Amino acid sequence: ACEVMDADAIRLVSYHLSLRNPVSKFPFYVLIETAGSREDHDKQKLDHFYRRVQDNGFAEGGTIATERSDVQSLWNLRQQITEAVRMDGTVYDYDVSLPVYRCYSLVEEIRKLTHGRAKSVTGFGRLGVGNLHLNVTSDGFDVQLKESIESFVYEWVSETKQSISAEYGLAKMKSDHLHGSKPGTAVELKRTLKNVLDPKGILNPHKTLLSLQMMENVSQF
Repeated sequence: ACEVMDADAIRLVSYHLSLRNPVSKFPFYVLIETAGSREDHDKQKLDHFYRRVQDNGFAEGGTIATERSDVQSLWNLRQQITEAVRMDGTVYDYDVSLPVYRCYSLVEEIRKLTHGRAKSVTGFGRLGVGNLHLNVTSDGFDVQLKESIESFVYEWVSETKQSISAEYGLAKMKSDHLHGSKPGTAVELKRTLKNVLDPKGILNPHKTLLSLQMMENVSQF
């Protein structure tokens, strides 16, 4: 596993959930977990990797956890980010895929866009494969803030020809924006397959694409 978290994500976890960060304050944190069949050999390789990334200037600090409790403490920092974000206020969250070299640029641009209106802006995820979880919070629901964020995010993703839903699916909230990241022929092919496999719309209804029967019911209504 390889997870990346920014400083604001760790800050929220530490503040709202009182989880301890075992390393110094840095702009970004990378959580790497490895597994193998020989503990002594695995530890030797991990120690070598840790020294190498520091010697080469890729990392400025860190820690290695081998005990189960220490490993879980590190994972809690990553896994509790979503909970900490929810405790921070109203959440506007986006799960997108982007070219790796542009992933965090979106977070920085959203910070500029929402300056003075958002309470926090965090970015985390599997950035090595271009999967970014972007979370923005505010003290209360702000429809204008939501609309400005969404139009910016979806246009940004459309320009890179990536996905507006990298990990959790489109569901209801993003289905209207599908054409922004997929060509029309791909959308129609998806709809054709949906109609063949689920003509009555009983499988995961009202999500992503409506079946022909569901579209007829909507038009009749």
